[in-house]
Amino acid sequence: MNTYRKTAITVGILFITCSVAAILGPSLAGSTNAPDYLDQLAGNPNQIILAALLEFVWAASGAGIAIAMYPLLKKYNGALALGAVSSRVVEGVFVLIGTLGLLALLTLSQELR
Repeated sequence: MNTYRKTAITVGILFITCSVAAILGPSLAGSTNAPDYLDQLAGNPNQIILAALLEFVWAASGAGIAIAMYPLLKKYNGALALGAVSSRVVEGVFVLIGTLGLLALLTLSQELR
């Protein structure tokens, strides 16, 4: 198996993983627009923890896509390759910040209950 095929398989698996985690994670977390959102969080802690875990997978696989493609993109344009990795890492950081906020809300909802 040549290197490009291995890279394509790796990126494909990471892309599917990232897509599934990006859809399932936020949908499990639910909407924050409900008036009794903190009560809903406290009532479903396992669901929120699973949502947070999926969002961590989302962040890691999103960054992994660019990291796996870096050697290939670097051959054509080093700045493009570095930009792809940088933007995916920044995306992962933003997802992680949101996930930490969700976990903080879960802790707050359990304290207020």
